[in-house]
Amino acid sequence: MLTPMSKIAISMTNPVLHHDMLYMLSEDGRLARYDERQHDDGFQILDKPIGFGLECDDFYLLESDEGELMAVLTGCRGSPLHVVKLNEHTMEWEKVESFEGRALFTGTLKTMMVKTNVKWMQNKVVFPRIYHWPDIIYADLIDREGELAFVPKSTMVPQDDGACGNNIWTCGLHQSAGFWGTTNFDYGI
Repeated sequence: MLTPMSKIAISMTNPVLHHDMLYMLSEDGRLARYDERQHDDGFQILDKPIGFGLECDDFYLLESDEGELMAVLTGCRGSPLHVVKLNEHTMEWEKVESFEGRALFTGTLKTMMVKTNVKWMQNKVVFPRIYHWPDIIYADLIDREGELAFVPKSTMVPQDDGACGNNIWTCGLHQSAGFWGTTNFDYGI
C-alpha cells in the first residue's frame, strides 16, 4: 500500500511527470507519487521499490526518452556513478549497462536523456560545471540536424582560442576513475 508522505521525513529530488503522475525520489531509493485523481491524498510513498541496492551521495530522477523512470546515482564528488531504471513489473531498480548511443544530461533542476550523433557524448552522463554564471541563463532553442538543444547566450568575453572558458564534466557509464574528464564546450553554433 501507500504511506502518506507527511509521516515520513525524507530528502527528495525534483518531481518528474511519468504516466500522468508526478514522482519524486528519496535518497534511499523509494518513490513518492502524486496522482491528480486522488488529489486529497497528496504525495504517497510507494511500498516498492525499497532501495537502490547501491550506495550514493547524490541522486537525480528522470524519465528517459523511451518513457522509463531512471535515476542517476553518484558517490562522493561524483565517483562512482551508477544509472538505474525502474522495472515497473517488479518495482525494483535495475542497473543500466548501456545508453545505446544516448547521452544523459543532469543538473540541479532538470535531468534528461537524448539520442545524439555527437560521438564523445554517446553513453555519457554530462554534468554542468559552470562558474560565475547568473541565476538566470538566457538561451536560444536551436534545431541542429533534427536535434533540439538549449544554447546559452553567453555574455562572457571569449578567450584567445574563441572558447568561453566554461567547462562541463562528463563521465562514461562504466568509467570508475576518481576524477572525471572535463571537456571544453563551445556554446557557439
